[in-house]
Amino acid sequence: MEPAWKLLSVAEFFDACPRDRRRYQLLDGVIVAMAPPAEPHQIIQANLLFELGSPLRANHPGCTLHAEAGIAPAGLAGRDHFTADVVFTCAPADLASRGMVGEPLLIVEILSPSTERDDVFLKLPAYQRIPSVREVLYVESERIAATVHRLAGGAAWTPEELAGPDARLTLVTIGLDIPLAALYRGLPALR
Repeated sequence: MEPAWKLLSVAEFFDACPRDRRRYQLLDGVIVAMAPPAEPHQIIQANLLFELGSPLRANHPGCTLHAEAGIAPAGLAGRDHFTADVVFTCAPADLASRGMVGEPLLIVEILSPSTERDDVFLKLPAYQRIPSVREVLYVESERIAATVHRLAGGAAWTPEELAGPDARLTLVTIGLDIPLAALYRGLPALR
């Protein structure tokens, strides 16, 4: 007797994923619908893309930023396909990649109460296993705070926690050094 459902690979996910207006991820072989991002999430994402633009052009003119980027940590045969909020890569664009970003250097997730658990406990270890990744940034959406997970010395990941509007966000991969408050422009109620 065959099971009523089957865990999918990323390749199978691309074929089986519903073609509607919703967004989906593949978490451990299961298709999961994603809620639309809340307004604070959208504002933080836009501010981050704006802030990353100048250092990208100055320091990495041949590289790109991707919003809502597909990441398959174990490739097409794996069972996870995540949608990261922002990804920085210097790999050439591959139009046959079906929206997956190759060789990410920096991955950014904007945390919300409904996604924080999966973002930190499921996605972070998977992101850290991708050979090209050097930094993973988690930005909180309900207060001015962030955590940068950085590959130190090529072997160990170290977290750097930032909190408050005066904290400075430094991303070595792209050459960014800004006040953390810059990501929250337009969200004056946060502290």
